[in-house]
Amino acid sequence: IKFISNKDSYSNEIRSRFDLAKDSDSIIPILDSFDSFTHANYDYEIRRRKLDRYLYCIVMPAGEKNLSNIIGTERIAGKDWTQLKVITTQLALSINQLHN
Repeated sequence: IKFISNKDSYSNEIRSRFDLAKDSDSIIPILDSFDSFTHANYDYEIRRRKLDRYLYCIVMPAGEKNLSNIIGTERIAGKDWTQLKVITTQLALSINQLHN
């Protein structure tokens, strides 16, 4: 779940992920999205949990791991240069795709 406070950031995130997900399997798709103006239950929950500065929310599938977890638990930092090159290449390609 990604909580967002700015409407423009929320709209850009949805548009970008929707557009990029069509052509790539490296972009995590959006399962659902909510805003406090049109979803009364979401509005109620964010106020109840004192998260009311986050008027917008995007729901995505949970990843198995994140980059920090992989580097920390699989002990590849400074040791497995081949795996680090693979991860770095994948990361660079994903960033390039976001910018194109």
